[in-house]
Amino acid sequence: MTGIDTGCYNFDCPGFVPINQHFAVGAAAQSVSTLDGRQEQFPATIWMDPHSGHWWLKFSTNLAIGYWPSTLFTHLQNGATEVQWGEEIANKKDQPQHTTTKMGRGNFAQEGWRKASYFRNLEIIDEGEITRPPFGTVYTYMSHESCYNIKPGIHNVWGLCFYYCGPG
Repeated sequence: MTGIDTGCYNFDCPGFVPINQHFAVGAAAQSVSTLDGRQEQFPATIWMDPHSGHWWLKFSTNLAIGYWPSTLFTHLQNGATEVQWGEEIANKKDQPQHTTTKMGRGNFAQEGWRKASYFRNLEIIDEGEITRPPFGTVYTYMSHESCYNIKPGIHNVWGLCFYYCGPG
């Protein structure tokens, strides 16, 4: 759900049930990537448990963080037909002025590895609980291409992926 639908944003929205006492959802990461240096990665999975209907958040290979109860997403009780990955800059200013907040490291997406932020190995979990790349057309959207951009691709190791960033 988005703030457009509910009036709330991310984990400010009621309903997420944290189950892991060692991981604070929404907290700053302890280690971050460095420009032209070490790249940190945070593998994440969101999937619907077919038995409970809850939508679970998992990090790494098996670290369950918490879930969104099925009652929040009754329209998704039979699964989803669309999935979106991305980043967004939230402008909390009262005036409709464009923000100069950088996205990611502030470089443009075409600068690539060790310079731009990225999503990789984008996959879905189908009705048979099989993980696979999504099929069909992949669309990109940028609201201010001169400020932020995206470079999608298919990589032999990363699978379906994209770089994204911008100086704002």
